[in-house]
Amino acid sequence: MNLRRISRVGATIAVALALLLLALSLVLLRSPLVVAHRSADVSSPVSLGSTTRGATYCQSHERLPKGTEAVRLWIGSPLAGPRVTLTVLVAGRKVSSGAREAGWTSQTVTVPVKSLAESLPDVTVCASFSLRYGYISLLGEHTSRATAMRDRDRALAGRLLIEYLRPARRSWASMAVSIARRMGLGRAWSGTWVALLAVGMLIAMIVLAVNLLQKELR
Repeated sequence: MNLRRISRVGATIAVALALLLLALSLVLLRSPLVVAHRSADVSSPVSLGSTTRGATYCQSHERLPKGTEAVRLWIGSPLAGPRVTLTVLVAGRKVSSGAREAGWTSQTVTVPVKSLAESLPDVTVCASFSLRYGYISLLGEHTSRATAMRDRDRALAGRLLIEYLRPARRSWASMAVSIARRMGLGRAWSGTWVALLAVGMLIAMIVLAVNLLQKELR
């Protein structure tokens, strides 16, 4: 009976480790999202104002690069941000859309959108949300009223900073050495070996935990 129990536990551990390796492999084979285009070349976005009510902000004359899988809006919330719905329009016709559920907290919100096979040079990006509490701040660059983002018929103080994200040409796995090198910078002991040591310690902990579990069941 005890041997049967150990066998079942061993099989469970093996399956769990196999699933963990499979999940890790799938992640490493994916490509990280990188910025393909920005609506404004500004290093330090300025405040365009804030709102305590729901709104629909639209910004015209935007360029949507092909393969864009997410759009990062420089719309911030100090509390749990509301659900944000994003729509991309061409001459009033919806060509792509997406939504980010409530609960985000940052000076930006990234909304996944439907990827297109071609670039669109002149689109209008609209972001809609409703507020029950707190406030939403907007960051970008000051421009003339003619080119500024609009809340219906009201022009804001400028254009919102919008970043269009698409998968990089390289996968996480191909960048592993570069990432490990960067993780080792700025520490008391610098070098790629710092990240490799952390990974090795994690693997050792898993092996020790499995061995300890098997010993306890004997």
